Amino acid sequence: MEAFTSLDLPAAVLASLQRKQISSPTPIQAKAIPITLAGRDLIACAHTGSGKTLAFALPAIISSAKVHLAPGHGPLWLLMGPSRELQRQTHQIIANLCEGTHVKATLAIGGESKGVQLRDHRAYGTHILVGTPGRIVDFCKAGDMQPGDVRVLVLDEGDRMLDDLMSADVKALVTLLPSKRQTLIYSATMPDSVLEFAMDSLVNPVVVALGRAGAANASIEQDVVMCHQEGKFLRLLEVMEKTPPPVLIFCSRGHDVDDLFEFLLIKGVNACAIHGALEQVDRNGAIDAFKSARCDVLVASDVASKGLDFPSVAHVICFDLPSVDAYVHRIGRTGRGGKKGVATAFIDKMTDERELADLTGLLKEAGQPIPQCLERFALQQTEGCSFCGGLSHRIDNCPKLAAVERKKTSQMRQALSGGVGY
Repeated sequence: MEAFTSLDLPAAVLASLQRKQISSPTPIQAKAIPITLAGRDLIACAHTGSGKTLAFALPAIISSAKVHLAPGHGPLWLLMGPSRELQRQTHQIIANLCEGTHVKATLAIGGESKGVQLRDHRAYGTHILVGTPGRIVDFCKAGDMQPGDVRVLVLDEGDRMLDDLMSADVKALVTLLPSKRQTLIYSATMPDSVLEFAMDSLVNPVVVALGRAGAANASIEQDVVMCHQEGKFLRLLEVMEKTPPPVLIFCSRGHDVDDLFEFLLIKGVNACAIHGALEQVDRNGAIDAFKSARCDVLVASDVASKGLDFPSVAHVICFDLPSVDAYVHRIGRTGRGGKKGVATAFIDKMTDERELADLTGLLKEAGQPIPQCLERFALQQTEGCSFCGGLSHRIDNCPKLAAVERKKTSQMRQALSGGVGY
């Protein structure tokens, strides 16, 4: 597809794209939209900030515009994502595009009133349901939604949707949906969990991959800072001066987010914070304040690392080094839409050496300079792990796979010792 005008889009949607200065499709949109409109199952993998949301939002609007629903019926399209913030953002994008059409989009996420979310559905029906698995399952089991109406299932950030924390809810919901449906999976990485789900649930899917699955965005300049643990807070203030605000800082644990947020406030930094333990109204307020430039710095856990779009962020700081796939998602909050970005990762003597080796592999792959503290890992030559995406080892030596196998063994042992017999 070379132009949006070649699609059967309502005039109001085309006008909305023009107002947003979206003139031509990105590579993932150009390849994925025709496949989706042809009714094929799809696995699409592209780096963060490549425009994956419009790749499934536009086909959803095109097909929904041809259908008039009765009150309380639907959804026709079910769009699931891993976090409330991501789905709230996706719903806002689709709702803005649908202005001036009869297409109705409903948001279904936890932490907000069910009655408010169901009000328009009961009055007009729902063409496109955007939500998180737990709340959608609640709506379906309570009879508030009609899962039998679903024609297309979309898993956004599919790697996160199918990991251990969410796979049970996803699989429970899939059992409620019609077997004859179209399924689309979008992700920036492609672990084995996605491929296993595809083998079980998709029918002869088309796979679209732009670059290596799990590779870092080449538009991002990556830097690594070696620092003692006790000096990280003060060093952070120096690193933040590399670019003007807004700046996004990631921490792995919620209490680290709180500690760093308090430190920045004491230093006079206009900051806000978000992590999973906060009330939803506070999470929404932090995201809105950061996007509208009312605060300069957002300190966040990984709830803000998947799919959220911060177009003006020029600098992402990883205050601690996560796994390789989480690192790719974190730094993907900058360098979006073809813009340049800067990412800085803090490491110390306690950082896991396997994560350091994976980071070195990403830097080499992206043509970034290797800092002196990582030079000893630069000599390692591996083909990478097909299970977790790490570049420092192969699947026969994968710690994540070993952890998964240990968990399965433990669950089997508990089942056999439960006294229920054969």
